[in-house]
Amino acid sequence: MRQLEIVTVLVFLVAIIINYMVFSDSTFNVGLAPILTIFFLCLSIGALYWVFFTSNGKAFARKYNDKQKKLIEKQVKELKENYISKEQAFSELENFSPSQSIFSSDNKSAISIDENSNNICLLSNPSGQSLKFFDKRSIQRSVISYRDILEVAIFEDGNSITATSRTSQVAGAIIGNIMLGGAGLVIGALTGSKKTSATVSRLEIRLIINNTKSPTWSIAFIHSETSKKSPSYQKAANQANNLLGLIKVLIKQADDEDKATESQRVNPAPSGEQNVDLSELAKSGDPGAITLLLNRSLKKRGIIAKVRMQGNTLKIALASENPPNPDDLVPMIHKGMMGLNIDAVENVEILGYRLGESSPSWSRILQM
Repeated sequence: MRQLEIVTVLVFLVAIIINYMVFSDSTFNVGLAPILTIFFLCLSIGALYWVFFTSNGKAFARKYNDKQKKLIEKQVKELKENYISKEQAFSELENFSPSQSIFSSDNKSAISIDENSNNICLLSNPSGQSLKFFDKRSIQRSVISYRDILEVAIFEDGNSITATSRTSQVAGAIIGNIMLGGAGLVIGALTGSKKTSATVSRLEIRLIINNTKSPTWSIAFIHSETSKKSPSYQKAANQANNLLGLIKVLIKQADDEDKATESQRVNPAPSGEQNVDLSELAKSGDPGAITLLLNRSLKKRGIIAKVRMQGNTLKIALASENPPNPDDLVPMIHKGMMGLNIDAVENVEILGYRLGESSPSWSRILQM
């Protein structure tokens, strides 16, 4: 039994039920209502007979059902071609393997990070209509390098709570170019007065990226009035802080790489060769080169390293969302430093930090 036949049978059953209700009523009176119900029943019986027992009715039902089938197939095909699930929003991109993805509370944006390549995909969905699917015809997806992130900030109700910017000379030049391109007011908006309130109507993270046409992007974690004491606020705040910490790690890594490159250009190795490789530069005791080598080794662990010389002691600061594990890191760094065999270094001091804290969680001193 196909679509039209089912509808016809249902109409017939409804007609029987209506007639039963009308004629079984104790207050039944002859009037217009009984006449209409009997007429409706007769029509349904006629339709049932025509669809099931006449050749014209059968042909019409077959034609109608075929038309409806084609219409449904067309709609299904359109859904498959134009609509994607949240999981597919990033996984279907070429040369991009999403490691973790975060979707905004208002469904108007999302961010995904490929930890293998350190590329980031920023998704914008202006309509924000669907909670489970995106219309590919309306969303915008942009894959950028982690080096293209120039600034990250958390905003509550339009007020900047905290912000971190690229600090290297290369990044400073890029930000200057963007400001000359007309985005200076937008960048300036990343600093604002901090206000205290018992509720929050919007909690979001804003990024400034290396794109003069579209230099800003944001993702909301709260988009309606929410009490700061509520579990939903705490959950949103934790999500925002986790994303902030991850972006800070990427910004720090990009800065360290820029500084190492600048140091290599300004302070070449004693041999006088201009194309000395990074390992040779590190063996000469260059803190920027050592920083870059460490960050390359530690980036998959979410740890950022900063190296500086103090007398004959090389100080290595390691920071991550949770304090780094010294049992794994200290032996690895000791082995690496022994391989570099830097003459000017007699001791190596390693300090483990939680991101955002000024005091180390632990420290170790190695004698070289």
